[in-house]
Amino acid sequence: MSEPLDERILTVVSAHLAVERTALQPQTRLDVDLGLDSLARLDLAMRLEDDLDVALPDGAVTEPITVAELVEAVLRALGGISPAAGQPPRR
Repeated sequence: MSEPLDERILTVVSAHLAVERTALQPQTRLDVDLGLDSLARLDLAMRLEDDLDVALPDGAVTEPITVAELVEAVLRALGGISPAAGQPPRR
């Protein structure tokens, strides 16, 4: 069984930032808690795009404040996948 998309996103972020996966809680703030400045966010965006084969829109990584908001932004770019189920939302 493959890893859910939200977990894959967190795995990429964890590896890129060299932080333990457990440090990435939904409320973890990208700037204050993880120390991401604007350049680090752009670098993270490139890593996410490469590893997840997705084109992130402008602001997808520069605007989110928390890890949860970052995951939501990346999931939206991947086509509206629901993070809770790792599946497209039912219509």
